[in-house]
Formats: sequence, C-alpha cells, structure tokens
Amino acid sequence: MADDQLRTKVARTSWYHEFEFPNGIRTEASGNEAERAAHRRIWSFIEEGLEPVDFRGKSVLEIGCWDGYWSFFVERKGAKSVLATDDLTQNWSDGGGIHLAKDLLRSAVEIRQDLSIYDIASLQQTFDIIICFGVYYHLADPFYAFAQIRRCCHADTLVLLEGDVDMLLAGNEVRYPLEGAGTQFLPSPSTLVALLGAAYLQVKSARLLLHGEYRPAEGVVRRGSLGRKLLSLLTHWLPGAGRDSSLDRAFVTCTPFQGINKVHAYEPPFGLKAFDDRYCKQFKADIQVQRCPETLPEGSLVEARVVCSNVGEAGWRCAPNLDGSFVTFGVQIYSSDGRLLDDTRGRRALPVDVDAGEQVDVTTQISLNGLPPGDYRLRFDMVYEGVCWLQELRSPVAERWIEIMQGATP
Repeated sequence: MADDQLRTKVARTSWYHEFEFPNGIRTEASGNEAERAAHRRIWSFIEEGLEPVDFRGKSVLEIGCWDGYWSFFVERKGAKSVLATDDLTQNWSDGGGIHLAKDLLRSAVEIRQDLSIYDIASLQQTFDIIICFGVYYHLADPFYAFAQIRRCCHADTLVLLEGDVDMLLAGNEVRYPLEGAGTQFLPSPSTLVALLGAAYLQVKSARLLLHGEYRPAEGVVRRGSLGRKLLSLLTHWLPGAGRDSSLDRAFVTCTPFQGINKVHAYEPPFGLKAFDDRYCKQFKADIQVQRCPETLPEGSLVEARVVCSNVGEAGWRCAPNLDGSFVTFGVQIYSSDGRLLDDTRGRRALPVDVDAGEQVDVTTQISLNGLPPGDYRLRFDMVYEGVCWLQELRSPVAERWIEIMQGATP
C-alpha cells in the first residue's frame, strides 16, 4: 500500500494513543488538545514506571490494551512474547487500530479483543509480567479483577498497574461514583494496597502523578501495613485544599504471594484459596503424648513430652516468615465443664523447621499456679502464630485429663 493510502487509512482510524509509524506516518489521538495534553502526561508517567523493568526474554500479558501502544512498547524492549487483550464491548473503539498498528510495526504481538479482565483467568496461563494500565478504576468490581490477575501469576510474576487514586481520601476510604461511564472506583492509596493484598498481590513500590503534575516518588509497602507506609510517605506531596483530584494517578508494582492471608477469616473467594496455605496446602498434625502425669499437687508444673508429626502438605516454619507467621506447639487448659481457661502456659517454639512427612519431639512445662483442685483437660495442638490453632483447620488434637490434688504441695 502506498504511503498516501496508508496515511488516509491511519487518519480514518480512531486512536487513543499517539503512534509514530515508519515513513513519518503519525496518529492523532482522540479528544481535544487539553485532553491529549493530559493523556501525554499520563503516558510519560507510565513510561517512567516501565523504565527499570527488564522485559528481555519475558512473556507479557497486557489487560485493556486498547490500540496496543504498551504491548508494542514492551515488545521493542525485548519481550519474548506479548498477548494484548481487551473487551471491545467496553470502549468506543472499533478495534481496528491495534491491527493496523501491528501491520505497520511488523509486530508479532498476539491480539485478543474478546477477553474481559473479569475472564482473564480463563486463559489458564501464567505470565512473567502482567501490565494493566488505566483499567481498574473503570470497574464496578476491582477485587474480582485483581483475583483474576492473581490467577495468571506464577511465583516470580511482576504485576504493573496504573490508574486513578484520590489522595484526599483518608485511610481505607474509597469512592464509588457509579452513576457515570467514567471512573467507577476511586480508592485512596491505602485502599488500593489493601485490595491488592486481599487478592494475594503484595505492593513492592509505587509512584504518584498528583494533580496532573509529574512528581515521581518511590516507596516500599509491606503487606502488614496495608498502605500506611505508602500514605505517610506521600502525604507531603499533597497540593492545597479544594483542588480537583481527578488527575491523581498511581503506578504500582506488585508481586504475588502465597501463604496465610489474614484479610480472609474464611476460605477466600474467586479461586484465591489456591494461594492460601490454609486451603491449598493442608495443615495437619498427628500428636502423640509420650509422657504426662495424671495426678499433681497444687501449684506444680506438668511436664509433658509429645511427638508432633507433620502429616499435612504445608511445612511448619519454626521462625517467622516474611509475612510474620510461624508454627509453635501449644496447650489449652479446659475446666471439667468445658470452659477454656488458658492457652499460653504450654506454648513452646519448635527447635527446627518441620517439613511435610517429618516429626519433632517437644517437651513442655505447664504451670498449674492459680488453678484450684479438681479435674482439668489438657488439649495438645500446633499453633499457626497470629492466625489460628490447627484444630480450627480440622487437624486432630491429643488430649489428657489431669487431677490437681487439694492440700498437696509440689
């Protein structure tokens, strides 16, 4: 096709991004000049966020690609394969721009324009890098979308997100302006971090574009803080009161995690249980009591020896993981009528990590100080510290009855 014909075809195509094709052929993005200027600031902001990312030899998924600008960008950066996805029912484009751009750029990017972010896990495929720019704040259910993204991650996947935030919102606040076709979900930075954490995505760093003014800032956010560190780090960027927050944007870098997610007290939804050790990897113990006296004087110590076998699938770490969780041995003391009296006196650290199929000997001493004479039930169990006792995960326990004798002294 001659250059004049190509120029005409490009001019008749609706574009969201601005491309520069061979032979000086350029696209004109939609909107007025003020809108295009605002978009250029956002695109520069995104490009700055992508600068430190090594795409060489990586498989990349783009969600919400529109005319494919960023898919072609990462291909030029050395990506091994790129899948550009979008849902044409959710934007004003006719979908022709990305195909024309692919031809003019002689690109190998794969294109799927029938795939909503809500269905992205149907690919049944994981990627080295996932990019999703300008999407989440248009969604009525961003948590479900983040869960879909998590299901496309392997252990080392890098997830890059960009979109609206509102620095004027406090704490974990969010606005849901559902009346229009634009922004559907507008979170504070803290809310965004918390929601990603609920989808088993850990925010590693964030950059902000505030009030249309490009002021990058770097910060690391640990899961336990749920964005408090990010918020405190960036509040000094806030412009004066009364401003329009519509141009506040965040570029967030995430990595997936697997373990115990304290956001979910019960089995997490949307397939996320596959990333929670309570549900995807079975915690189960077989506890055999080797020695425990049956009769003791008041105020004495119960010295018990037990063998704890890990008969589940998840390993028991004896020291805190990155998320602060670890496994200990514990004893619960119940009254004869079934009331829990104490669950701290017999707690003991494990001497070593105990992988599935292994066992460990534990000796513990349980003080009887303050307990009046009578019959008591001791329940021996393992404790996932800060999370739960394994009996709450339907792991069996061992029990022994003891009698405290009146008037006796140790």
